[in-house]
Amino acid sequence: IESVINQTLEDIEILIFNDGSTDNTLNIINSYAKNDSRIKVINQENIGLGASRNKGIKMATGEYLTFLDGDDWFTEDAFELSYNEAKAKDTDMTMYQMINYDDETGRAYENDWFNLNDLDESFDDIVFGPEKTKDFLFDLSVSACQKIYRTSFLRSIDATFPEGIYFEDMPFFFYVYLKAERISIIRKHFYYRRKHNLSITHVVDANYLDTVEAGCELMRRMI
Repeated sequence: IESVINQTLEDIEILIFNDGSTDNTLNIINSYAKNDSRIKVINQENIGLGASRNKGIKMATGEYLTFLDGDDWFTEDAFELSYNEAKAKDTDMTMYQMINYDDETGRAYENDWFNLNDLDESFDDIVFGPEKTKDFLFDLSVSACQKIYRTSFLRSIDATFPEGIYFEDMPFFFYVYLKAERISIIRKHFYYRRKHNLSITHVVDANYLDTVEAGCELMRRMI
């Protein structure tokens, strides 16, 4: 929350979803909301990440929107620089780099996927469409938090996350990406992705079968 309220771009709307927490989360959120009129708190029974993001897309009043998972954070200039890029190039979607953060060691480290390394220097400072990446489309990072989206564009294509499954980013990304006409990238690490033993992508259990359902959902959207 602090990484958002301390953004250098101050004219923002902050939607915080308390998705059925059972600890002190709601009190913490409300304490921030009391001191910041930009914050809107949505307190709800647990409906999951995909359904919560879908509500956020419907509720957002800003020209552009992005997503933040509860255990991650943005750099202070992330919104200002990505918004300026999106406005200057009139993009439907602008992508930026993410960096991993190991919660146990405190070490930040990069990887090719989140660095967008498949998009070589020919993609710098241009606007492009998905056809330019057809040869390596499925090598692109699907993380929803790694992009800023034009709100009206998402609504015009009825973009939604699948609900009730994990790995919902994949079908959302490919549906949105292939509908976009104007895309750009920024080679800056704006987003820190915290990795710990209890994160969804670390807990190896039956939920990993949702990768199959996510793939099926992608195929349904593409047909």
